[in-house]
Amino acid sequence: PGTPLGRVDFLEAILEVAVDGSKLLVLSTKGLYHVPLDGEGIPSGEPPLSVDPDCKGMAVDAGTLACSTSSGIKLYRMADLAFLSNTQGTCTPSLLAIDSDKLYYVCGPYAGGQFQLESVDISQPVAPAVTGAFSFQLDDPPVGPLRAEDLDVCGRYAYVATWASGLEVIDTGSPSFEPYNIESGRRTTACAQDKVYVQVLTQSEWGVRVYDASSPGSLVLVGEFPLGRSGLNDFTFNNGLMVIATDSEIISTPIAALGEPSTYQRLPVLGSNSGLPAIAVDDANLYLAAMGTGLGIISKNP
Repeated sequence: PGTPLGRVDFLEAILEVAVDGSKLLVLSTKGLYHVPLDGEGIPSGEPPLSVDPDCKGMAVDAGTLACSTSSGIKLYRMADLAFLSNTQGTCTPSLLAIDSDKLYYVCGPYAGGQFQLESVDISQPVAPAVTGAFSFQLDDPPVGPLRAEDLDVCGRYAYVATWASGLEVIDTGSPSFEPYNIESGRRTTACAQDKVYVQVLTQSEWGVRVYDASSPGSLVLVGEFPLGRSGLNDFTFNNGLMVIATDSEIISTPIAALGEPSTYQRLPVLGSNSGLPAIAVDDANLYLAAMGTGLGIISKNP
């Protein structure tokens, strides 16, 4: 496991990586690209194809691609990357998430630390419709900028990770719900199978905290995965595994065994001295971006 199978050269920094079916998408500082793959999910050798040079943020789910641009949020069909529609939001967000037939994105900060989570019905991608807006406020952090860093949505609950102001929890199904904040959130969050996973930094030690979200109105801390001083950049899930990208290695572990170091598989990644900012996993392969070298690197799923 972990055998390198191929790579794709990018001269610019890679921000996000996503894989859906036979499509590998790479968001860089120069826009969104499609990397052609062969029948085994390995780069075919063809150069990356530009999808949208103005894309600032993306989300992929259920065969739909959402791309945030200066002219609106564009929707594409993943099967052939055909353009479907353009929705004018109130901002050009970098944070987007798709859950079922809803698209969500975050705007802000505005005056007084105000942010807004907006939702769009994309059940008919050729005719999307804005369905709601949810305001929340963040206090200025003791250090670092006031900004939202990551967004994930499971069911009616949205989770917004900030740089240093905690994790904001928003009930998109109840306008009267008062958003609340847990102080441990930082930079990266994800939800899956009634759990919320949050990146934390405590006294210069990185880690992932796990919360029971079966009653999202009151998250309950149920576990923690310490990483020490190795910076955490991204994590994702596939078939019961959690895959984590740190500054210098990939770690995979069964979700059920998170926090038990004996279950961890570690894959050092050479040439990534500035960290691994983005990863994506499907049933066969692990796709990662090595920020220090500006390369998209493909490896076998560990």
